Amino acid sequence: MSFLDSNDNQSYFLVIEGEQSGPFSGQDIADKLQKGLISTQSLIWWDGQATWQSIESIKDFQSFLSKHSGLSDAPLTTQPPVSSSELSPSSFEMENIPPPDSSPAPEEAIPPIKEDIIFASFAIPGSDLKPVFTKEEGRFDSAPLTVTEIVKKGPIKSRALLMVGIFVALSLISLAFLFLGKPPEAVKPIAKIATKEEVLSERKIKLTKALSEILLQPAPSIIALNDLLTHNPNDEVGVEALRALIDNYRQDHQYQKAGDLLLKVKKPGEAARFFLQEPSLYPQAETSLFLAFQQTQSKESADFLLADIQLLLNSMKNYELATERIRLFEKTFPALNHPYGYYLLPTPQRIQNIFNRLSFYFVETVMKHISTDFPQLKLVTRPLVEVKQTTSGDFRIVAHYQGDVILSNDRIRDIYFVFWLIDDHWNLVDTNLTRERQRYAQVARERYNASVMSPARMLQYLETQFQTQFSDKSLHELPSSINSSPSKENKDF
Repeated sequence: MSFLDSNDNQSYFLVIEGEQSGPFSGQDIADKLQKGLISTQSLIWWDGQATWQSIESIKDFQSFLSKHSGLSDAPLTTQPPVSSSELSPSSFEMENIPPPDSSPAPEEAIPPIKEDIIFASFAIPGSDLKPVFTKEEGRFDSAPLTVTEIVKKGPIKSRALLMVGIFVALSLISLAFLFLGKPPEAVKPIAKIATKEEVLSERKIKLTKALSEILLQPAPSIIALNDLLTHNPNDEVGVEALRALIDNYRQDHQYQKAGDLLLKVKKPGEAARFFLQEPSLYPQAETSLFLAFQQTQSKESADFLLADIQLLLNSMKNYELATERIRLFEKTFPALNHPYGYYLLPTPQRIQNIFNRLSFYFVETVMKHISTDFPQLKLVTRPLVEVKQTTSGDFRIVAHYQGDVILSNDRIRDIYFVFWLIDDHWNLVDTNLTRERQRYAQVARERYNASVMSPARMLQYLETQFQTQFSDKSLHELPSSINSSPSKENKDF
């Protein structure tokens, strides 16, 4: 369809200031020409046209304008005419700009232009635009750059230059931050720091308040005292807070809390004294004593270790751990004596050692046995009890008696008895008292000849007997008495 055959319903698209505009009616185009907003050299396109063309290149151009606006065939622009060859589609590189659809308008926009206005010059006469410079200011040594030359550069090249400029600007900003660093932060006002005297004074006020309320409000007062102690246990307020808390726990028999608190402030020796108040707290007491040994020096350190060993032996009966601590004592304090050498002896020596301390117990038991089996017989002297090792290395407890006896008010000389202790029972295995007793003893010897104990079993037996008879003593201690008392018949011996 030709330009002349179009009607008022035809939509047109124009290039105005380097950008695609429209759609416009024919009357709109005539109005823009009359106002000087476009010229006859402006590019136009409508549906059915193959490419962009200037208005003046359209056939019957003047008659179309006259039909809609009554304009003559003369040019309607005051600007110097530009040849159609300069504004032809090829001069604008329009082959890179596809024709727009009739609806919607094409998204690709031509770079902004201002047709035939010389940059840094004057506005078009008769237009609303004001000149950028005055007549005198609009003189340049070089030729002005026209819109046509700008358009010839093309939209793609202009965009590339714009993107390069943006990239360079951002790079410069990044380098400035890299070398100059971040801007300084605003200086915060410095809070007033309280002096040591002010802090101590405030702590004293809190201490006084807590002490005055501890009887009426114990819970919050104890919390306040603990806070004061945690903040500084070493100044006068902390020491007084600790004393008040310990007194409170002591009065309420809260020994574990008192011990835990003393451990918290690194006073394990004092903590052990509270843990020792309750048997259930002996493990904590042992740990505290050993910790006190590790944290102290010289003689006091030795005392803590000895107390730890004594607790393990007497109350806790943990002989294995106690033996380890005894060896540690001898290694740490080689010049100091201790009473726990028994636990470091070899087994045969330990057997002999503990038996010597138990021998009078066995003497009493064998004398009771004789008085029971021989009620008419009285011994003139005490029997001798020994622990003997056989040729095979095993052990047996043996009782001997050699001397006179009194039988029915008659004194019989040079009588002997030999007894073996088998399963806590004394058995006569040899005698010369009578033939009948002699035959009886011979049978018993043959029966119990193999009844011996290994060294470990003998040691265990003797230590068990010691603990049974002297429960208040440790294995290394010398018992002062035995649970059984001498028989009336033997009270003189």
